[in-house]
Amino acid sequence: MTDRNPAQSTARHARRTRRLGDYTCCIICGFDDLSTLIMVDASRLPRSVLDAHHVVGRVNSDATVPLCPTCHRLLTDGYLDEGISMLSQPTVLHRASAVFRSLAKFCAAFVPGLTRSADDIDALISNLDATSKGWRKFRRPRK
Repeated sequence: MTDRNPAQSTARHARRTRRLGDYTCCIICGFDDLSTLIMVDASRLPRSVLDAHHVVGRVNSDATVPLCPTCHRLLTDGYLDEGISMLSQPTVLHRASAVFRSLAKFCAAFVPGLTRSADDIDALISNLDATSKGWRKFRRPRK
């Protein structure tokens, strides 16, 4: 299928990239297909399907990270399953407890992805060993 209007397509892709800014992938699963990162709801303006996830809860910090809707839902449900409250806490100690529990759950969400990445690198090393015998001799240039 050919692009019927390349100029419109280029403009559309540029708008999509501008809307997404620097956050063009889910930081947990890596979802980054720019052609699908904008959804259109007839009742609203187009918006990114990447959500701004408040790492330790909106009431505790403005710090956000980009997550796809699936990872956002899984992480938020995980907070709720662990009994981590996202509501305002009565004391600074209660708040500290909620923040640390949120951070622990958030960091744990990265473990499967980090393990997959390490496995992928190990597979790449094996492939390079099998197909490019001299690859280990290459060194990063020194500055």
